[in-house]
Amino acid sequence: MGYNWHLIGSFFVMSRTPSWGHFLLIVAVIFTIVISSLIYVSWKKYKQMQQSKSVENDDEFD
Repeated sequence: MGYNWHLIGSFFVMSRTPSWGHFLLIVAVIFTIVISSLIYVSWKKYKQMQQSKSVENDDEFD
């Protein structure tokens, strides 16, 4: 995770000279990180739900 933030920091340093290309690049990177973390969190919640279900009715998953 620290590596990603270092990446964003370097992009912000690059964007000191304001240009649309850099701005779009930063937005794309941040957007990608946010979306992937959202997917990761919802996936973990989904897996936890599946696990708790399999604990309730154990013989289904045998």
